[in-house]
Amino acid sequence: MHKKHILPALLVAFVLFFSQNASAARPEHHTTVTRDGLRLSLKRYASPGGRPLLVVHGFASNDIYWDSPVEKYSFAKFLHARGFDVWIGNLRGAGSRGFRSESPAGPRHWTVEDYAAFDLPALVEKVQESTQRTVTLVGHSLAAWVFEGYLSGVYLKDGRPAPDPVRAAGNAERIRSVVTIAGMYKLTWPKKLKNFLKDPVRNHEDYRNSNYAFEAAALAVPIWHVSYRMNELPLDYLGHILDLPLGKIPYIGKILERVSGGFWRELAGTPLFEMLYNSSNMDPQVVLQYARKSLEDPGPRLLEQLRNAILTKKSYEYYHLRRPRDAYDYSVWRRNIRVPVLFVAGERDMLAHQEGIRSGGFKQYSEARNRAFILVPEAGHLDVVNGINSRAKTWIPVVEWIDAN
Repeated sequence: MHKKHILPALLVAFVLFFSQNASAARPEHHTTVTRDGLRLSLKRYASPGGRPLLVVHGFASNDIYWDSPVEKYSFAKFLHARGFDVWIGNLRGAGSRGFRSESPAGPRHWTVEDYAAFDLPALVEKVQESTQRTVTLVGHSLAAWVFEGYLSGVYLKDGRPAPDPVRAAGNAERIRSVVTIAGMYKLTWPKKLKNFLKDPVRNHEDYRNSNYAFEAAALAVPIWHVSYRMNELPLDYLGHILDLPLGKIPYIGKILERVSGGFWRELAGTPLFEMLYNSSNMDPQVVLQYARKSLEDPGPRLLEQLRNAILTKKSYEYYHLRRPRDAYDYSVWRRNIRVPVLFVAGERDMLAHQEGIRSGGFKQYSEARNRAFILVPEAGHLDVVNGINSRAKTWIPVVEWIDAN
């Protein structure tokens, strides 16, 4: 080729290369329909031929948890850059703008049963049918409970959950491996409220090994009488308030924006929020973006189901205040799960405490192949995935385990 043509050719090659990679990094929107007729959304970072990962959010969250607008904290983009075909599933009533899943008409009274019997099967089938490969499940927080229901083949019989061994075997054939991060297996803490007088919280370390606020709320029966009658828990409105375009208000907009930003930066470091994350391991901008774009209405029945899990230390089906004698316990199927499972816990997680994950998850999955446990130092419930140390302490170890399984 003549020298004068080399430079233009190189420029064209560079443009094509970067445009292809840029377009590959743009998410695709896919949908699927559940057996009860809801259209769910998936955000896909496509890597045709790459190993498919179905990534599922936890309680009161959505796809933004995995795909932070602060790009260096996006686990989804990191996985995609490693060659994985990344599908982020949004459960019913959840999803960021452009990737929102439908909600049932009427009250938001869904529970883990709806997620496990309807939503996750539809999401898994969509990914497998699109890729023609077995799927690796990656879930945060409540997603671990949903995965258990799916792997037990749970279905609704007269409105109540029941396991189906045949369905369970079929579901297991679709799954290559499972990763749960900060999974809700057993909601318990070393420092318990009932032992407050003889074993009180004496220092900050004790505080991190307790959750008196959650235990007290679970015992406050009047709260649950009221919430049972509610149609929704509008946590998502907080995000709408935070997302108000204050900067566009004439004359005082910039001042309001700075005051608002400063307020949230200060609030992000308080003990109240330490229950959700380790503030020293969390970029305040990530916290703000999470509050603006990822907070979802979990629904009052799902919240009460978590309350019941705190009181019983079990993963029971939803019930209101009094547990039926025949209430289905999702944990009974744990010893039947044989797919490889990785359990990831945050050292400073005050919601899904490491001991609950170890005793309720890792030890009970005795038949799971290549099961492993990773404790992420200095990580809380949220920052275990999108914290300052997540790339080195969570992302890379998780990818190494997935590659090996």
